Amino acid sequence: MSNSTATVTEGEILSHAIETIGQEPWRQVAHLLSKLSLPERDLNRVDCLLEKNRSATITEPERAELEKYLRVGNFLALLRVRALRELGQTPA
Repeated sequence: MSNSTATVTEGEILSHAIETIGQEPWRQVAHLLSKLSLPERDLNRVDCLLEKNRSATITEPERAELEKYLRVGNFLALLRVRALRELGQTPA
């Protein structure tokens, strides 16, 4: 392993993981991942937590919950973008 100080992006790390399953299986999975999103109830919860954060009324447990939603949301977005690119589509 290199001691390089260059930074790697989450997208690059995800691409490395995807490379391990091969091209054809990945295309099959890509169709499913391209439709991946959080359900409405979770999006509503995120909106509620974001509003509490904006108004400075968020509690520490709520802030931790919001951070989890944001991390998962970012990961899902990376998966979806990678899948759409594989399918020759552009993310909306």
